[in-house]
Amino acid sequence: MKTFTLFLVMLVAALGGPAPAAHAQTCAPPTNVVISNVTNASAVVSFTPSATAISYTVRFYSIDSTAAGITSINTTASPVTLTGLVAGRFHRVSVMSNCAGGFTTSSPWVGLQTTGGGSNPTGCTAPTSLAVSGLTTTTASLSFASASGAASYRVVYYAVGDSINAITQTVAGSPVVLSGLLPNTPYIARVYSNCNGATSGATRVTFRTQAVPVACGAVTNVVVTATSASTATVSFTPGANNTQFTVTYYVPNDSSRWVVSNASPITLTGLVPGRTYTIQVTSTCGTGTTVTYTAGTPITYAFRGTLGARAALGGGMLAVFPNPAHQAANLVLPAVAGASQARVVLLNGLGQQVRVLVVPLVGAETRAALDLSGVAPGLYTLRVAAGSQTASQRLAVE
Repeated sequence: MKTFTLFLVMLVAALGGPAPAAHAQTCAPPTNVVISNVTNASAVVSFTPSATAISYTVRFYSIDSTAAGITSINTTASPVTLTGLVAGRFHRVSVMSNCAGGFTTSSPWVGLQTTGGGSNPTGCTAPTSLAVSGLTTTTASLSFASASGAASYRVVYYAVGDSINAITQTVAGSPVVLSGLLPNTPYIARVYSNCNGATSGATRVTFRTQAVPVACGAVTNVVVTATSASTATVSFTPGANNTQFTVTYYVPNDSSRWVVSNASPITLTGLVPGRTYTIQVTSTCGTGTTVTYTAGTPITYAFRGTLGARAALGGGMLAVFPNPAHQAANLVLPAVAGASQARVVLLNGLGQQVRVLVVPLVGAETRAALDLSGVAPGLYTLRVAAGSQTASQRLAVE
């Protein structure tokens, strides 16, 4: 069987059967494209040949010529003389390698400025004082001072690096609206004087169109949560196109502090229990635009600090601060349905009563102070009873 298979392979090869698949064709462009011997109507293009090219095509065009299209010259070697150039005009030149199998590769376009045109026997001078104003994302207004003897003007404009797609207008005078522009793109505009058959050199101006504005939304759903005796987190939902956030926090008559982050939540440090802070969130977007605060309104937050596991009482939570305490501790007691007062008892480690305080409950939240003068340093339990409900907190006294 192996002998028969080998015979078939040899027979196919003898009859000119299909060859193995070729590797991908390589076609390298010419390099070192140089322009020399420039006159008002001609120039010489030289280049370093490509090792894979069979022939070359030299292409050139005037970016501000009224005649559309690209002129091509076929050649097999360097250099090549270009003719038919326009005096005083800016041209683009590229050399393309033509390789086996129909593959082609071009060199980068290079610039060529012919002589003449700027000063000619007819006295046709270029316009002056070019200026661009009224910039939008897609339009601009071009103004210039009229030139003596000019019957009309040719305006040519294009995005930097894309002169092959230049737009040409013939106008009677200034100003001229340039349209069809791309947002946030640098442009070059050239203006020529047409003087009854003669054309001046160009006056040039550069400009950049405006960027498309990006919506920058304010953050929403801001929530402040105490995480320790001196820290809290600020969490929120970012607004449209937000890339960075700054949280500023301060108390009245004190300097502000701020934290910058690119995500939520953000941690605030150095807080003092019992103080009420004003907190503001500023969004920054990718364009540098900023939107300040949640819906433009600062937030006030009364910081009490966390005291271990807070105990539920009534419709809220029992809060004690500062913790550790020294001469006194502040209590925050939520309302308890059916209860008009709360009994506060401070117990030591042996379960003995050290302090007892009866607090009338008023409104949704009642604040009271517990005197700790004379209480020995140590760890205590603060127990609060209101109606049928009780809650407790650990309290350190220093």
